[in-house]
Amino acid sequence: MMNKNDVVAVIMGGPSAEREISLVTGAAIAGALREKGYNVAEIDLEPKKLALQLEECNAKVVFNAVHGMYGEDGRLQTLLEMLEIILVQVCLQVRWAWIKRHLNASCRPQVLLLLNR
Repeated sequence: MMNKNDVVAVIMGGPSAEREISLVTGAAIAGALREKGYNVAEIDLEPKKLALQLEECNAKVVFNAVHGMYGEDGRLQTLLEMLEIILVQVCLQVRWAWIKRHLNASCRPQVLLLLNR
């Protein structure tokens, strides 16, 4: 069971071409969590340092705001599973990551229509 004193790490940024939008997303998530009274640590993803960064801030929960590589390809999720840290992820983000990876561009609009019903 988590309480508001536990650290929620918001991981954002990373090395992908979507870095800048990830930083905006992460900052918005961190701000909203702070408004609700949560103890938040913002982490700019550096893959080789992430395990140490999570340990240093004593994160109990991670909110994934990373777009593209690491955030949408399972790498971040795998690391967190090995570290036994809870992962929170926006359902729509997960859906869109799957769509981007597995469907060609001509199919995406139809699938989005189905998802939004």
